Amino acid sequence: MEKVFIKNRKGQKISALIDESKNQKGLVFILHGLGGFKEQPHIQTFIKIPVLLIVGRNDESTPLEHQRILFDALKTDNKELHLIKGAPHAFSDKVHLDEIYDIFDKWIKKYL
Repeated sequence: MEKVFIKNRKGQKISALIDESKNQKGLVFILHGLGGFKEQPHIQTFIKIPVLLIVGRNDESTPLEHQRILFDALKTDNKELHLIKGAPHAFSDKVHLDEIYDIFDKWIKKYL
């Protein structure tokens, strides 16, 4: 599993663990608050596995335009960006969580 280290727009450190298996499927975990990995600011340029981005439309921590920049930069054709209407950064409302569950369930069945 490859470990990379990214900085977000506020300069906070975000760690990512990337597992790319031999069958061309992989998994990326974004882990906040962890350190010790090498810095890799252009992670989106080498990810070739399926990617799912779920963003709250009312997210003030990571603005939608930043998510679109990341999404557009991804080199994989197997990518999806879903916008959750009325959802903040934390997705704390059950309605939002149910929508995310449905999106994730369909994505898992499609790619894994």
